[in-house]
Amino acid sequence: MRLTRNLLALAFSTLLAGCSAFGWLPWVDDEEEKEKKEELEPMELERIDATVDLKTEWSEKIGDGMGRKYLRLRPVIAADRIFAADGYGVVEALDRFTGDQIWETEIGEVKRSWNPLDRRDPSFVSGAVGYAHGMVLTGTTGGQVVALDAADGREVWRVSVGAEVLAPPSGGLDLVFVHTEDGRLLALEKGSGAVRWSYENPVPILMLRGSSMPVFSNGVVYAGF
Repeated sequence: MRLTRNLLALAFSTLLAGCSAFGWLPWVDDEEEKEKKEELEPMELERIDATVDLKTEWSEKIGDGMGRKYLRLRPVIAADRIFAADGYGVVEALDRFTGDQIWETEIGEVKRSWNPLDRRDPSFVSGAVGYAHGMVLTGTTGGQVVALDAADGREVWRVSVGAEVLAPPSGGLDLVFVHTEDGRLLALEKGSGAVRWSYENPVPILMLRGSSMPVFSNGVVYAGF
């Protein structure tokens, strides 16, 4: 008798649950899930007629590329030249109209492991490239800022700022501005790289790997933290 009552109670609760109780069965439609799927259906793409036709004037490969790290090594344009860098220390100056190489230099040696099983990426250029005061400015994962003469690629100065430089350095007046990963903004002397002043902003324990390039305008330097 008790078993019969238990079976009846189970059947009644199942009926109250409705069809969703059998939603796992392939022949039972769950209306709620069906509606959700219909809402997620992508809109049909419409044909778009191009209003501008683009064509490649020239292309050039810079060094060995960016490697496997998350790097944003964008080039910079100054007058008739384009300056670009790879992740392994190669910096190039190209003619912006033809792509012809004007000069190439290396700002450091790549430290490769002797172990063939070591698959770590040895790239070290992380903040490339900026331009100011006739100099090409790059930053590295080791916390170095390197200034090269834009005319011939000769190294003008190299300083350590104590933290990884992810954003391209910039300049204004007689200073070079550097934003480091640990939340500092530094103003370096354009002639020597010596620190004139610095500002520090606390960073969260967990953050995205990225820093913004400082922007100088009308005597003020702006940096996002």
